[in-house]
Amino acid sequence: SSMPNNGGWRSAGNEVIHAKKVLRTKHAVLFQMSNRLVQVAFFDKSELVISSRAGLVVFIDKRGEKTTYPLEAASTVVDPDFTKRMNYAKEVLRHMSGRPQETDDRRA
Repeated sequence: SSMPNNGGWRSAGNEVIHAKKVLRTKHAVLFQMSNRLVQVAFFDKSELVISSRAGLVVFIDKRGEKTTYPLEAASTVVDPDFTKRMNYAKEVLRHMSGRPQETDDRRA
């Protein structure tokens, strides 16, 4: 059944899937799930679901149309709405993971 089991959703391996991190930003709410799935729900009704395990990214645009892309080809997608949201998601994830932004280390 599609109902939650024992207070949480279960994966195929029977683990309870839960949000490990939730971050609300100016443009979206980002959920980092225990099964490594990342969901970014933008306030304009568009959405990204990124699965590093499956190597896929699902984009739901503002009109509710769903498109699935291979994660490795995401940078070659010619859709400005998708590209803008993927770049935003990557930046927020970098911030969440505590990694410093890429900077130029040359000293004057």
